[in-house]
Amino acid sequence: MDLEGIQSLDGQLAEQIGDVIHLRFLSLKKTHIQELPSSIVNLVCLETLNLETIEELSWESIVLIPTVLWKMKKLRQLYLLKWCNYLTDE
Repeated sequence: MDLEGIQSLDGQLAEQIGDVIHLRFLSLKKTHIQELPSSIVNLVCLETLNLETIEELSWESIVLIPTVLWKMKKLRQLYLLKWCNYLTDE
Protein backbone atom coordinates (compact mmCIF):
# COMPACT_ATOMS: atom_id res chain seq x y z
CA MET A 1 0.00 0.00 0.00
CA ASP A 2 1.65 3.19 -1.16
CA LEU A 3 0.19 6.26 0.60
CA GLU A 4 3.02 8.55 -0.50
CA GLY A 5 2.05 12.21 -0.51
CA ILE A 6 -1.46 11.81 0.89
CA GLN A 7 -1.99 14.82 3.16
CA SER A 8 -5.53 14.10 4.38
CA LEU A 9 -4.47 11.63 7.10
CA ASP A 10 -4.45 14.35 9.80
CA GLY A 11 -1.10 13.30 11.29
CA GLN A 12 -2.25 9.83 12.34
CA LEU A 13 -2.68 6.49 10.69
CA ALA A 14 -6.07 4.89 11.42
CA GLU A 15 -6.15 2.11 14.02
CA GLN A 16 -7.89 -0.06 11.39
CA ILE A 17 -4.61 -0.42 9.47
CA GLY A 18 -4.04 -3.45 11.69
CA ASP A 19 -6.98 -5.18 9.98
CA VAL A 20 -5.06 -5.46 6.68
CA ILE A 21 -3.13 -8.45 7.98
CA HIS A 22 -1.83 -9.63 4.58
CA LEU A 23 -0.18 -6.30 3.78
CA ARG A 24 3.48 -6.73 2.77
CA PHE A 25 4.46 -3.15 1.86
CA LEU A 26 3.44 0.14 3.51
CA SER A 27 4.86 3.50 2.46
CA LEU A 28 3.96 6.58 4.49
CA LYS A 29 6.48 8.78 2.68
CA LYS A 30 5.58 12.50 2.66
CA THR A 31 2.27 11.92 4.52
CA HIS A 32 3.24 13.97 7.60
CA ILE A 33 2.02 11.17 9.87
CA GLN A 34 3.37 11.73 13.38
CA GLU A 35 2.10 8.66 15.19
CA LEU A 36 1.67 4.99 14.34
CA PRO A 37 -1.09 2.99 16.07
CA SER A 38 -0.12 -0.03 18.14
CA SER A 39 -2.39 -2.14 15.90
CA ILE A 40 0.43 -2.06 13.35
CA VAL A 41 1.79 -5.17 15.09
CA ASN A 42 -1.12 -7.10 13.53
CA LEU A 43 0.52 -6.70 10.11
CA VAL A 44 2.23 -10.06 10.45
CA CYS A 45 3.15 -10.25 6.74
CA LEU A 46 4.64 -6.74 6.55
CA GLU A 47 8.13 -6.85 5.04
CA THR A 48 8.73 -3.19 4.12
CA LEU A 49 7.77 -0.09 6.10
CA ASN A 50 8.72 3.40 4.90
CA LEU A 51 8.48 6.03 7.67
CA GLU A 52 10.07 8.91 5.76
CA THR A 53 6.94 10.91 6.57
CA ILE A 54 8.39 14.42 6.26
CA GLU A 55 10.60 16.19 3.75
CA GLU A 56 12.29 18.89 5.84
CA LEU A 57 13.53 19.02 9.41
CA SER A 58 11.44 21.22 11.72
CA TRP A 59 10.20 21.25 15.32
CA GLU A 60 7.18 19.22 14.18
CA SER A 61 9.45 16.52 12.75
CA ILE A 62 8.42 13.82 15.20
CA VAL A 63 7.20 10.33 14.43
CA LEU A 64 6.11 8.25 17.42
CA ILE A 65 6.74 4.58 16.77
CA PRO A 66 5.22 2.02 19.15
CA THR A 67 7.65 -0.47 20.66
CA VAL A 68 5.56 -3.33 19.23
CA LEU A 69 7.26 -2.64 15.90
CA TRP A 70 10.23 -4.75 17.02
CA LYS A 71 7.94 -7.79 17.40
CA MET A 72 7.17 -7.86 13.68
CA LYS A 73 9.09 -10.96 12.62
CA LYS A 74 8.81 -10.58 8.83
CA LEU A 75 9.80 -6.90 8.73
CA ARG A 76 12.98 -6.76 6.65
CA GLN A 77 13.19 -3.18 5.39
CA LEU A 78 12.54 -0.17 7.60
CA TYR A 79 13.10 3.28 6.12
CA LEU A 80 13.46 6.06 8.69
CA LEU A 81 14.08 9.78 8.44
CA LYS A 82 17.64 10.75 7.60
CA TRP A 83 17.90 12.73 10.84
CA CYS A 84 16.85 10.16 13.43
CA ASN A 85 17.60 10.35 17.09
CA TYR A 86 16.37 8.45 20.10
CA LEU A 87 15.91 9.04 23.78
CA THR A 88 16.75 6.62 26.55
CA ASP A 89 15.96 6.55 30.24
CA GLU A 90 19.58 6.64 31.40
